[in-house]
This record gives sequence, structure tokens and C-alpha cells, in this order.
Amino acid sequence: MKKIIIILILFLGLTGVGGYYALDHLFPKADPIICPDESELISISVGTNSDVFSILEPTEYPEILNILSEAEPTRTMSVNDYPSVRPYYTLVLTTSSREYRYFIYEDQGQIYIEIPYEGIYGSDKQLLDLIIE
Repeated sequence: MKKIIIILILFLGLTGVGGYYALDHLFPKADPIICPDESELISISVGTNSDVFSILEPTEYPEILNILSEAEPTRTMSVNDYPSVRPYYTLVLTTSSREYRYFIYEDQGQIYIEIPYEGIYGSDKQLLDLIIE
């Protein structure tokens, strides 16, 4: 009887581990968000949907970069140029070499950061509060 219980426990454990690895392979989490270094930033601008409406103060850069870098990757894939959720906010970080574009929106009480074709990330409501002040 003990052998059957041990075999059953091993089988269930291996099935659980195998299921996790299959899930992770089929639906991988996005890579961490790539943010420029604060010293490279020229400006950070914010807009509603695709219209720019304000440029943030340099004193706000560290907090924005910190929130972006702490965003949690999800298993949801980004398959469009723009989010399907309305309204969304566009956050544009400009450096001398490139522009980093992030879309911020709320869906069912959760704040998300979307980078087209790269990934969707869970974030803190503090980000939305900062950009729509």
C-alpha cells in the first residue's frame, strides 16, 4: 500500500512539474521592460490615446523609471500596434538614440503597461496617477 501511495505522489509531482514547464513553454512571460538610463533621457511625454498632451518634469523621471522597471511580466501577448482597451495613455521616453513607447491602461481594476509585440505587464496604480495628474 505504501508503494502505491509513493508512486502516486511521484506521478502527481512529475505531472505538475511537467505541466508547469509545458505552460511556460507555450505561454511564456514577457521579458523585463527595457528602460533607458535616467542620464540618457531628453524628455518624457504623455498623451491620451495617440495625442501628446504634456511633457513631464525631470524631477518625475526617477519615479517613472522605477515603476516601469518594477512592472511584472504577464503571459498575455501583445499582438496589436495599439491597445484594444480605451482609454489608454501613451508614455514616450525620448533619448538621443531612440524613442521608448509604452501604453498604459486600466482593465478590470488592474493597471497594465503594453509594449506592442513585446509584452503586457502588470503595474501599480501609482503610474496611472503620475501620468494623468
